[in-house]
Order: sequence, then C-alpha cells, then structure tokens
Amino acid sequence: YGALMRFYYGRGFYVDSVTHDRGYPRARLVKEYTITD
Repeated sequence: YGALMRFYYGRGFYVDSVTHDRGYPRARLVKEYTITD
C-alpha cells in the first residue's frame, strides 16, 4: 500500500478523501494538473 501511494504521489496525485464504501477504506485520488508555459 505504501509503495502504491508513493507511486501516485510521485506522479502528481494526491489523496482527496478516503471513503469506507462496501466496508473497506478507499482513497479517492485526484490528479493535480500544473500549467506551464
């Protein structure tokens, strides 16, 4: 799990919220877009 989170964090994702649907925690990952010239 930790490695998976590092994988996403390294690519600009961050955890927006964690829900407990269907009895298990599930993090909603949101892509952070940066605008560059």
